[in-house]
Amino acid sequence: MASICYLLLAALTWQSEAFEFYAYFVGEELQLGAFDVGVTELIFVGFAVSANGSITMTFSNKNDPDSTAVTAVLSARQAADTYTTRVSFVISGSIPFISDGSSAFSNIYASANNIVEKYKFDGINFDWEFPSNTEEWKELLGRTQ
Repeated sequence: MASICYLLLAALTWQSEAFEFYAYFVGEELQLGAFDVGVTELIFVGFAVSANGSITMTFSNKNDPDSTAVTAVLSARQAADTYTTRVSFVISGSIPFISDGSSAFSNIYASANNIVEKYKFDGINFDWEFPSNTEEWKELLGRTQ
């Protein structure tokens, strides 16, 4: 019921150019009709950074090209292009080596670029629980620009 209310709210306020309406995909059935009612960005939840810096898709078997999640990402990209909206993914959890210097980020850069190119994402979001303090925030901004 709540999701229907959000979609109705988006439909009523869609005419505002400053309005941004985000929808999150959390591994359930993807509703591509969300773009019809004004979703401006679909954000895929379910990516994490491992200890070696690689980013992994945690909600599916990323090695299975026919998996539901991979199909959902590619379908969302196609729908987003139709409506000139964005598709991104969120990195959940902390990045334990945030203060270890730029060399610690080389794997995360390569992995992020690979995911963005492979699935045609428009960008990356970071979970609100991380960074947890001002210093981590400065490190994250400085290293991801």
